[in-house]
Amino acid sequence: MSKVYSQQELIQYVDILKITIPRMNNLGIPLTPENYAVWYEYSRGTIIKLNKIIDDYLNEGKTFTREINDQLYREYIGETSSEAIEEIQAATKVIIEDLMQRMQQMTSGNSRFSSTLDECKGILQGKPDIKQLTSIIDKVIEETEVVTATNREILDNLAAMEKEVSTLQSNIQELTEASLTDQLTQIPNRRAFEKKLDSLFNDYHTKESVFSLLLVDIDHFKKFNDTHGHIVGDKVLSYVAKCLQKSTGDQGMAARMGGEEFSLLLPESDTEKAVLFADKVREYISSRKLTSDLTNKDIGSITVSIGVSTCKQDDELEGLIERADKALYLAKDSGRNKVCSEEQLANR
Repeated sequence: MSKVYSQQELIQYVDILKITIPRMNNLGIPLTPENYAVWYEYSRGTIIKLNKIIDDYLNEGKTFTREINDQLYREYIGETSSEAIEEIQAATKVIIEDLMQRMQQMTSGNSRFSSTLDECKGILQGKPDIKQLTSIIDKVIEETEVVTATNREILDNLAAMEKEVSTLQSNIQELTEASLTDQLTQIPNRRAFEKKLDSLFNDYHTKESVFSLLLVDIDHFKKFNDTHGHIVGDKVLSYVAKCLQKSTGDQGMAARMGGEEFSLLLPESDTEKAVLFADKVREYISSRKLTSDLTNKDIGSITVSIGVSTCKQDDELEGLIERADKALYLAKDSGRNKVCSEEQLANR
């Protein structure tokens, strides 16, 4: 259930929104729900420690790197960023309602003018004397001037507000996309994966549209990270993510679940088809020899292990994920750089 906001809260969100997003843009801070939550609280000024540390950074001329942004979020915000999109949408609603009210005012002014013309027309149908005719002319001129001035002002306001609403819609779109995107690899994140999985699961039970789940884990990633450093490790994560996304194309979804773990959702794929696909992905990832950007040295190839499960009748999401997870661990226990399916679990 959506939260109900008071009018005062909505007005406050509009005011904070108008300050927060331009400030983030000026500082080159990516518009993610997490970053927005940090700077929303900074603009609101209720977390004294947060404001002090940000003010110190600003005075020192520090660049707000991803590491600093993540640290501010972890230490001062926590899990409250999920409200960021809801609040920006609430703020947009206020501005749109204001826009509608101004349009209503324009219509009201025109109705009044129309009423004046009807009144004058009624007088003209009789036998008006020169005094009445003069009065009609004066009244029409007066009303015309009022409506013209009012409409010009309203049109100017409408144009400004239309631009504001357009900007807000763009911000909402950007925030929504950011909330579903892994910031390091730029592929869908766990939240996006869960939404897509729910959708496929519902389709399976309503349309009997079979699909498969692949869980992917980079082999010996911790050791690789410790040997070559986190910067190279991040490059490897991005490389694997790109390979997975390119492999699935528009037919499925590749997502980063966290750390070195990824998932693939394959619509209209049974187990046999999914295993063949997974094996091609595994070979594709390991086929390239990687080079460190820092040292320009060959750092070898990357391999992955993959577990496959397919949705079944009377299945539950937890069961589907658990079977893929167990198949993944079987692939790793069997020597890694392998694909194992839930059918292999049953044959053990």
